[in-house]
Amino acid sequence: MKKVCLMGLSMMFVLGVASTGLAEPVNFSGDFRLQSRMIDDKISTNRANNFEKDFFEFRARINFDGTVDKDTKFFGRFSVRNYQGLGAETRSDSEFDHYGIKVNAGDWKFSVGRQALTVGAGSLLEIGSDAAGATNFFDGVIASTKLGDFNVRAFGGKNTSGIYAGSGSNYPSTVNPINKWYGVELSTQLDKNLNTGLAYLHKKADTGTDTEAVNYWALNAAYNISPSFILSTEYAKSDKDNKNSAYFLAGTYKWNKDSFTVQYNHVQENSVDVWNGGIAAGPYPFKGKDLPAGYKGVTLAYNHGITKALSFHAIYMDLEALEPGTTNTGNDKEFVSGLSWSF
Repeated sequence: MKKVCLMGLSMMFVLGVASTGLAEPVNFSGDFRLQSRMIDDKISTNRANNFEKDFFEFRARINFDGTVDKDTKFFGRFSVRNYQGLGAETRSDSEFDHYGIKVNAGDWKFSVGRQALTVGAGSLLEIGSDAAGATNFFDGVIASTKLGDFNVRAFGGKNTSGIYAGSGSNYPSTVNPINKWYGVELSTQLDKNLNTGLAYLHKKADTGTDTEAVNYWALNAAYNISPSFILSTEYAKSDKDNKNSAYFLAGTYKWNKDSFTVQYNHVQENSVDVWNGGIAAGPYPFKGKDLPAGYKGVTLAYNHGITKALSFHAIYMDLEALEPGTTNTGNDKEFVSGLSWSF
C-alpha cells in the first residue's frame, strides 16, 4: 500500500509542476468505493465445483485533465483496487489506466488514447469505466459531432486485456480476448420525455482462435413517464446464424435522495459479446461469464444519497441459463453493497 500511495503522490507532484506551463491549471476529481461482494454461482462451467465466496473490494480513482491550448486538452486517470477475503488471491492492483488527448476540429471532437467507451445503452459494448485489475480498456479514437437533431459518434480501436486473471479455487481464471472494434452511433431526443438511439458495432478478433468477424446492432429508448419514473429498454442483435437477439427492459423510480431500478435481461448466446456486452458491462463481480448458452433473469439496483458526496448502493443479480444442460443448470446469484465517496 505504501508503494501505491508513493506512486499516486509522485504522479500528482509531476502534474502540479507540469501545469505551470499550461494554459490553465490541472483539474482533479475522483472517487473512493468500499464494497462487500457475495457470490453464489451454481452455474459453473469453467470450474469443477460451484463457486461461493464473500469478500471485500476497495477501489480508488483519481482523474485529471488540463488545457494545452484552446483546441487541445489532455486527460488521465490513476486507479487502485484491493481485494480482501479471497484467500490466496488477496491482492492489490494499481495502474495509470486512462490517458490521452481531446482535440476540437471544427464541428468535430476527437478523443484519442486509453479510455472508456459505451455503445448505446451498454448492451453492445461498455469497457474502461471501472478500474485497474478488474476490467479492460478501449485503446483508440472516438469522434463526435452533431448533425441537425442527431448526436453522432464514430469510433475505432481495440480492447486491452483480461477482465479477471487468477488461479486456484478462490478466483476464477477468465482471460478476455482482445478484439478490434469499429462502429457508429446516432442518438436524438424525439420530444421532452423520449430519448432514443441506434448503434452499429463491428468486432474482429485481434488475438485468440476465434477469427470470425461479427456485426452487432442495437436500438434503445428511454421514456420519462413522470418526473420520478423512467422506463428504458434496449434491443440487440448480431449477424450470427442463430441465437442472435437480446433485450433488456428496466424501470427506475427516483424520489428525494433515493433511486431503485428493476431490470429484466434476456440474452441469447450469440446476440452480444459475452466479455464486453450485456451483463458483462454491469457492476457484478463475475458478470455472468459462466452462462455460455445465454441467460435470463433480473438485476436490481438501489442507491441512497447520504450527503452530496457520499452514497450507499446495493445491487443484486439472479440469472439462469436460457438452455440448461449438464453443467449449466441452476442460478448465478450475486449481491454487492457498499459506500461511494466522490470529490
